[in-house]
Amino acid sequence: MLSTISGIRIGAVAVGVPTRWVSLEEQFGFEGSGMDEKTLKKFIKNTGVEGRYISVEKQTNSDLCCAAAEKLLSEKNIDRNKIGVLIYVSQTFDYRQPATSLVLQHRLNVGMDCMAFDIGLGCSGYVYGLNVIGSLMMQSKAEYGLLMCGETGTRDIICGKDAADNEDILFGDAGTATLLVRDPDAPEMHFMSRSDGSRFRALIHPWGFYRNPVKVRDVEYMDGISVFNFSTEEAPELINDLMNEMKTSSDDYDYLVLHQANKLIMKQIAKKTGFPEEKSLKSIDVFGNTSSASIATALVKNLADSDKGRSRFLLSGYGIGLSWGAVDCYIDEKDILPLVKTDEYFEDGYQSIN
Repeated sequence: MLSTISGIRIGAVAVGVPTRWVSLEEQFGFEGSGMDEKTLKKFIKNTGVEGRYISVEKQTNSDLCCAAAEKLLSEKNIDRNKIGVLIYVSQTFDYRQPATSLVLQHRLNVGMDCMAFDIGLGCSGYVYGLNVIGSLMMQSKAEYGLLMCGETGTRDIICGKDAADNEDILFGDAGTATLLVRDPDAPEMHFMSRSDGSRFRALIHPWGFYRNPVKVRDVEYMDGISVFNFSTEEAPELINDLMNEMKTSSDDYDYLVLHQANKLIMKQIAKKTGFPEEKSLKSIDVFGNTSSASIATALVKNLADSDKGRSRFLLSGYGIGLSWGAVDCYIDEKDILPLVKTDEYFEDGYQSIN
């Protein structure tokens, strides 16, 4: 699917994380951790992960997204009654029902003239979310849209055929907020999106919902080789197809920002799409793989506090589903805000059932 968004721009990007950052060496580099020094060093070398942010008990991803959104809305002095679309993209929702986006609308004091809903996507979710909000804003009179994405990935346990040893330590916790603004002078955003549900078993958390209601194990299964091959074959092909449609090359972009899957995958994609390493922004060393939050973490880690103006970006996410997408867009680097750290969480007043 090729689509174009006009009259809408990315107005700000913010990322929220817990205050606790732990290096892998600190967490696993001691006797009794279950990982020997050689295995740990190999893991760090291959994935690029040196540490990650870990949420406190009771803190969910929506808490991190809410903190990022509060920073963004206050910094940009946004009238919250003019936010017409609010979307939360995640796979770690607060409740089975209602949608977490509605709780976030309440917490952020967004007005009722707003469409709020969740999207259950992972690593492609940031690009998909931008496309959905931009499309809805084009068809409405909404002045602003608010996209929030992320996961608390440190709570997942990964296993399965060909999954790398200790694959679960690849993941970190982060929540993001991205503001979209109606602007008739904004450059167009061009999206290309694909999906392949026939490969849904490559990465799946099957327990605890309606298909398999009994929570036998709280684990996520991953076919590591299949996911690696998908990422290094399908993602670069899509990026090249988008550049062919746009009649562009890597020379036309200031930055390539990929989903921070792991260092080897990102290196392969950059090579196959002609992007030099210095143009490919990375955050996996500090944040780990944060799923739909990872593109924004790369923006914030590398460009927050920049005094540079508008730059051209090629953003691409790919993963669970399987689904993948890319967008050719512009962002003013001055609108990429510094990292927000918090251990706060929402006290919802829920009473447990006796």
